[in-house]
Amino acid sequence: MTAKKRKLSEKAKIALEFLQSQEEYLTGDIIADAIGVNRVAIHGVLQSLVQRHFVKKGDKVKVMTINNKGLKQEKEYVTYFVTDLGFEQEIED
Repeated sequence: MTAKKRKLSEKAKIALEFLQSQEEYLTGDIIADAIGVNRVAIHGVLQSLVQRHFVKKGDKVKVMTINNKGLKQEKEYVTYFVTDLGFEQEIED
């Protein structure tokens, strides 16, 4: 029995196409903002691309943010980048 190949969702296609145009590692929030996807939803989209080996998680980065109490706090974010397989993937409509 062979595994059925699933198509990428529209959001995954948009995210992969955007990442293919980037030269640096980006956080999920930056990717979400750039392509107009909800910051919470982008992590599921990126995970689907990671599972297909089109995108890989990079090093975590630390960013100083202001929390909801107005206090500064350091927060860690995962970065993402396109793999060679992801660069080879043609985006189909």
